Amino acid sequence: MILIDNSVWQRVGKESVGQTVAKFIEKDSLATCLQVELERGYSARSPQEYHQQIEAARAAMVFLAPDSETADIALRMQAALFDSGKGRAAGVADIQIAAACVRHGVLLIHYDHDFEYLASVEPALRAQWVVEPGTAD
Repeated sequence: MILIDNSVWQRVGKESVGQTVAKFIEKDSLATCLQVELERGYSARSPQEYHQQIEAARAAMVFLAPDSETADIALRMQAALFDSGKGRAAGVADIQIAAACVRHGVLLIHYDHDFEYLASVEPALRAQWVVEPGTAD
């Protein structure tokens, strides 16, 4: 199972990203989590678009519900960032997304350096760039 971060969905119109996402979708089922859905909803431009996007995502993807273990993982990752001198290297939303992936053993596909910082302090985080960094900006 994979979770595709919004950093990827925002670039899916770029040929290299779109092709890579299509390959992932062919091979694996998709997951989403609360923070990804909140970000998706935040980017909607109208009530209709909001409802359409959220309903489509929830129907097509497995929802990784937050729980106390996910919260513990998130706090542990944030502490590890601070302990390693990278305290604010990853944003709160990305920490929550990464924690959901760790909690459920899901591969995180991204285009965001924050997840690399998180992976450097959390060995259980399976994170992969959708394409090489700097090629889809």
